[in-house]
Amino acid sequence: MNMMNNLIICILSVALAFLIAPTLSLTLSNDPCARIAKKGVSHLYDDVKACYLSNPFNVSAAKRTLQTLNDLFKDLYVFTDQSKEPVKEGYDFTPLDILSVLDTFLDKKSYTTDFEFNKDLRFTIKKLRDGHTDFQAGCYLNDIVFDQQIYLYSVVKDGKQMIKVFDDTIDGKNVDCEVTQINSQPALQAIKEFAQTQLSSSRDLGVRFNDALASVRQIAIAPTSIQFSARTDLPESDSITYTLECPNRKPFQLVRKWNITTVDRFLEWSDMKTFRQYCFSDFFLSYVPPQKKAVNSPPFTYGKAKQVYSSLAADVYTLGEDIGIVEIGTFSFRRVPSSLAYDYQAAFQELVKRKVKKVVIDFSNNPGGSINFAIFLSGLIVPSNHFAFPTDLRVPSTIQQVIRNESRPESDGGFYNASSWNSFETGKPFKNAEQFIGNRSLTRGGTTDEYSALFIDQLPDLLLEILKDQRKSPIQFPWDKDSTIILTNGHCASACALVSRYFAEVGQYPTVAVGGFLEQPLSFSTFPGGQVIDSGILTEIPAYKPFISNVELDFTIREAYSLKNPNEVLDFQFKPATHRLYYDEKNSRDISLLWEQAADFLK
Repeated sequence: MNMMNNLIICILSVALAFLIAPTLSLTLSNDPCARIAKKGVSHLYDDVKACYLSNPFNVSAAKRTLQTLNDLFKDLYVFTDQSKEPVKEGYDFTPLDILSVLDTFLDKKSYTTDFEFNKDLRFTIKKLRDGHTDFQAGCYLNDIVFDQQIYLYSVVKDGKQMIKVFDDTIDGKNVDCEVTQINSQPALQAIKEFAQTQLSSSRDLGVRFNDALASVRQIAIAPTSIQFSARTDLPESDSITYTLECPNRKPFQLVRKWNITTVDRFLEWSDMKTFRQYCFSDFFLSYVPPQKKAVNSPPFTYGKAKQVYSSLAADVYTLGEDIGIVEIGTFSFRRVPSSLAYDYQAAFQELVKRKVKKVVIDFSNNPGGSINFAIFLSGLIVPSNHFAFPTDLRVPSTIQQVIRNESRPESDGGFYNASSWNSFETGKPFKNAEQFIGNRSLTRGGTTDEYSALFIDQLPDLLLEILKDQRKSPIQFPWDKDSTIILTNGHCASACALVSRYFAEVGQYPTVAVGGFLEQPLSFSTFPGGQVIDSGILTEIPAYKPFISNVELDFTIREAYSLKNPNEVLDFQFKPATHRLYYDEKNSRDISLLWEQAADFLK
């Protein structure tokens, strides 16, 4: 009897397997989302597009998204009014009345899919060209990476600017071939237009141009470089056609399809049904820049430079006996040990001990991070009465009430707690909400709004103590504006921009920017706005309704002002570098050559 039961079970199992197998196969063949949910394989472009387009337009979710965005831009985004003003010479963006655009957004186009709606909304907000401000629909951005596996860079040779292949991970023979056309358009113009329309990392088009291309000090996980070749937004087509001219070879066309992969982390969806649920849930998985392959074939080197110090904060090199380099790649740290502040101090003290005569501070591709460490470094190297730029934020009536609530003694506090900020005027914490709210009305872009009193961050006691001790230390930093220069590729962003702008404005350090467009000025920093925050701040503001779908807005909540010109907002000051350098086939891969060229500008 048991044998018969076992036989029946075996027969049923086999039959069931035959029934399930076609079902699974049918599911995969009809469900593009199920196919692209598989990890470790390259996906078809048409599958990704079909999955994204599978979500029908949800008018109620769209209206809620627009309502929440309207609240954020109307009362919290600090540049809403100033973004309407005429563009200052040197910048490249179009004035944008974002509130008017949001009010009429659904009147201008009839949508059939959720993806099209969110894509248009994302690229509309990108027109602000504010690197701190980014609208993200998580299910169409965070899980899939598109990689051309060919990375381009711009060189200047014999007075001519051209696009060349920096690396090709599929065919190394293409390295350093000139790219004359991209999709039948002159290559330089194609990259320029991509930077002009698709990127928002800077109001300076030259900086965005650099961000589209490969650059020296390429970091494997950096979201700032090779954005033309490695993307998270769905490209317009499944491939790009390049026309290449290589030594000893006839010009030829190269059609390169996107290598499309799913990011290596837990997915919140596995098929069309769960993908739709994920997109229309209020769960937002924080955006983590996808892994980008380091551009390392051929590798960049440090050439003649000798490393003499290394820490989480900075790396120090020397070129001969006279030139010292402090390379600061980030102010963003997963862990912040108490020793980190001492590491900045030790980095510069190392060069004092070596008695170098010239110092190059390299901030290239620094994405920013901790404002506290940026302010600390400013005060460490260029002491002054004010080593932080004054900032403010918008305080309409709704926010004024939040400030009063969070500033009460019995409150748990929050971002708007007045006592957590120092008055710029006194350098001490605000005593109450009314001091923080202040009484400042500013008219920008034809609109008058209320702004807070000027304030600065409160540095931790440890950082203040180190600054105090350094002023008494026998090891003083002897360099000044004649012996120190700041080097960047324009992408010294956020907290990094605050430091470099402080060094240039208060220390009067000369600056040099590399890359950009031939014979055109290039900013040495980008988006120095006082602070970025995300739409999660709405949990502190009961009057506003949060998003109900899988979207998020990062935005600039406070602005920084010049110390020397108190009425000028740093984000809207065009500050080109004092000096210019351009990449060539050698210095693009040997960073010591750039450092040497930068040092040559010093007396």
